[in-house]
Amino acid sequence: MEIKCEALRHTRVYARKSKSGEPYIFSIREKKSGRIIKNLTFQHGTVGEDGVMNGITEEDILLAVLARLESFQETGCKCKENTTAIKGIKMALNALEKRTKDREKRGVEGTKKP
Repeated sequence: MEIKCEALRHTRVYARKSKSGEPYIFSIREKKSGRIIKNLTFQHGTVGEDGVMNGITEEDILLAVLARLESFQETGCKCKENTTAIKGIKMALNALEKRTKDREKRGVEGTKKP
């Protein structure tokens, strides 16, 4: 399935869903040719239950984008939009960390339990 986004000028993003319904493989393709630029595979299943790290996490991607935007802010690419995006990414990372700590406290981290 294609994930639509007006901001994408040169690429398209497609997601493949697992049997349980969550998208876990994303293909970033060149818009004109359809050539795959990069596939991203997210963790599928839980490390705690499945015992294996088989993909990247949401936090991995967010940290990579955060580092990239912060480096832009140290160059001639500095702008208020990057500052806003950095704040949003930090909020997302904080929310995910809060979720993890809550799950650890409840003893369900690493499982599929809510």
